[in-house]
Amino acid sequence: MVIKRIFTFVILFISTTVYAEPVEESDALFQTNYEAKTCIKNIKNKANEMVSDPSTIKKYAFMTGFDGGYQNKAPSGYEGWLSFNNCKGNLVILVDRGCQYRYSYTRGNCQVEGVKKY
Repeated sequence: MVIKRIFTFVILFISTTVYAEPVEESDALFQTNYEAKTCIKNIKNKANEMVSDPSTIKKYAFMTGFDGGYQNKAPSGYEGWLSFNNCKGNLVILVDRGCQYRYSYTRGNCQVEGVKKY
């Protein structure tokens, strides 16, 4: 139980950091294997639609999202953090528990046309 709470805290800390450390797809934090495969595919497809040159995507990181912080034990959806070869920062794409697109934003000095920057 303690390890799970520490792990959840670390993931939430990473998800609120401007430059999140990438997580490999095999380590993606999803509730089931089906959700992992579906959400990763949907996030990557959305990224390819949004980014004018998908070859500039350096890495993907995937994690479970919790609205209201780590005290909320039920995941609200999933996050894909993309880092790029040509800028410092991330494009963050959020999907709901059904892996449907919710919204996106950028961090750092990365800009994607039509996406809000924080």
